[in-house]
Amino acid sequence: MKEKTKEQISIDHQVTPENIFILDDNPDDLKLISTLLKREFPKALLLISETKKQLMEKLSWVKPDIIICDFRLRSCNGLDVLIEIREKSDVPFIFCTSALDNHNELSDSILNGASGYVLKDDINDLPKMVGQVVNKHAEKVNERMDREKHISLISYKLQRLQNTILVAGMDNSIADQIKQIISDLDQLK
Repeated sequence: MKEKTKEQISIDHQVTPENIFILDDNPDDLKLISTLLKREFPKALLLISETKKQLMEKLSWVKPDIIICDFRLRSCNGLDVLIEIREKSDVPFIFCTSALDNHNELSDSILNGASGYVLKDDINDLPKMVGQVVNKHAEKVNERMDREKHISLISYKLQRLQNTILVAGMDNSIADQIKQIISDLDQLK
């Protein structure tokens, strides 16, 4: 049996978004974005909003895998949407806009947690960007979960050691130090 390359293994483990939220107030752009995403992610549910209020309402009943947002909206600024999202969630967030012509806007977007951006002139790059961002986020989540499992295992082993020390009637100061280490580990989760 032929061994798979790293690239083939990576392809086998691609995560595809199930819930894609789109915030844009231009009907033509919405149609184009929707068509491109449906072609690339046919099983995904596209939740379309034309205002920040609509987006926030939908966020209350469905958890997105990614949010795609125009930067300049009639009702608000996309950066304000990003900031509000970041207060509640680390969901991947991409700007899809023709308006990021100002370097300050771009740097503000990045500093406030945007996962990326696609200019509408390069709209065909959007599905690829969505796939990359969703997969990068999934990797981070898995790493975090692995770290938490590892911390829990260490904490469990220390608790057993602490119990052994107490049962054996050994120095309580060692058991107290272990208890403090366990508490410190729990705070890392």
